Amino acid sequence: AVGYVMPAATDTVSLDALFADTNPTSKAASFADRVFVAGVLSLLVLQIHRTGAIIGDFNPANIRLRQVSTAERWTLHIIDTDSFQIRIGSKVMTTNIGKDEYSSPRLINLRLAKMKNDSSARNLGWMGLERVRADDEYALAVIIFRILLSAHPMQAKPGKGSTPDNIVGGVFP
Repeated sequence: AVGYVMPAATDTVSLDALFADTNPTSKAASFADRVFVAGVLSLLVLQIHRTGAIIGDFNPANIRLRQVSTAERWTLHIIDTDSFQIRIGSKVMTTNIGKDEYSSPRLINLRLAKMKNDSSARNLGWMGLERVRADDEYALAVIIFRILLSAHPMQAKPGKGSTPDNIVGGVFP
């Protein structure tokens, strides 16, 4: 087996802490901090995509922040990179996990169709689904919305249906 052990992202907080208004940590994050984090996150996604990789399971739980005391700004760490989708020649190594709340309508529909056609679909239908950059970009847009406004765009107004139903139905765009 071949592997690589990455350094631990110590002294970090979850991205959720930045946009959780009830969390004391969020009080340290000004709107300027939020805009800064959104910009840095966008650049990280661009750099990852330039390598040909797709993040795959792209959600706030996989993003950690460390406040840099000297600059009073934040460094970002993307963790759980074993969910990255990579291509080696003609072979695509897909991830087996995902979160509907950060998945594009295209990806949710593919997963649901797979589960409908195969009742034994493991891992709730994520296995073998090839993702595209637009799926990561959709997740990035949702995450940036949450960073700036502390709410998921498909939950920003009270409504009917679950978040995945609202995403697929285009409710509250």
